[in-house]
Amino acid sequence: MNLKPPQLRRHATGQWMVRWGGKDRYLGQDWEKANAKYLTDPVNGLSAWSAWRAARNTQRLPPMRPMLTMADILERFLEFKRLEGGADVENFYAKHLKRFAHAYGQARGDLIRAKHLQALKEDMLRHGYAPRTVNHDLQAVKTLLRWGAGMEYAPLMDLRIVRGVPLPEPPDRSLPVAKVRRMVATAPETLAPWLAINYLCLMRPSEVVRVVQQEGEWESDGIYKIRSKVGRRTRQPRRVVFSRLALKWLGQCEPRWTRLDSYSQAVRDFFGPGGPHPLRHSGATHLIRAGVDRATVDLLLGHLPPRVSLTYAQIRWSSLRRTAARLSV
Repeated sequence: MNLKPPQLRRHATGQWMVRWGGKDRYLGQDWEKANAKYLTDPVNGLSAWSAWRAARNTQRLPPMRPMLTMADILERFLEFKRLEGGADVENFYAKHLKRFAHAYGQARGDLIRAKHLQALKEDMLRHGYAPRTVNHDLQAVKTLLRWGAGMEYAPLMDLRIVRGVPLPEPPDRSLPVAKVRRMVATAPETLAPWLAINYLCLMRPSEVVRVVQQEGEWESDGIYKIRSKVGRRTRQPRRVVFSRLALKWLGQCEPRWTRLDSYSQAVRDFFGPGGPHPLRHSGATHLIRAGVDRATVDLLLGHLPPRVSLTYAQIRWSSLRRTAARLSV
């Protein structure tokens, strides 16, 4: 703002006046007195005008940022996610944002609204995408828009009105305890201890092999940290609950598996393509149904996000009725 000092001029009524700040300021009909007030008056003179101009300069808006398209915002967002969580997190968001980028990549970021997200949701449902995929895409776009609003690339908007698609109850794929016992009892002698460990310790086959091959260290009695195991979503080492007695038991069985693929081949010959992984799911489901607290199950499963363990918590109407019957007002 480059304003020149206001000029002293004569009004049609004969009075001398100046105008600034959107107001006419009359200084009288005598030229000498009006000029003195113009130079020295603390209310209507040049000193007051200088203070008003300084206040106006402090209230100036910052320079406007260049208009960014959603493709530019997405590129910066993915770079931020790569620095924050690594390549796996970046690939996750890139996968679930590609449909949004294809639809609105060339649109200006400041013009995106919640109705565009709702239109994307309806279009995906119309093309037959699975509800879980639709929800993942919606959550990824919401994260992108909230981040863009925080960086002032996009407007702040209420995205709660765009709700996720209701998911059907997952099928119960856990095996009954009696069937698990029969499977372990009928397994080959060299394979039975491994299957029992998969069920009792809720471990994955690869984790059993890594513990037997001592690819890690004991943190405490029963807690074994696998040094070479790195999760896809997290960068923290995997900790498993594995007793030394179970390790000694496995050490006595022959042959000792020196490679994971040889163990996996033996398991596939006995189990089929699914392998012993259903034993881990079954053990977790049985513990939750038996009333074991979620924190303990999370520790046994090695799940950092607690919501992952809810996959195994199959809600039964009978157990829900029994729980409701114990409640009293």
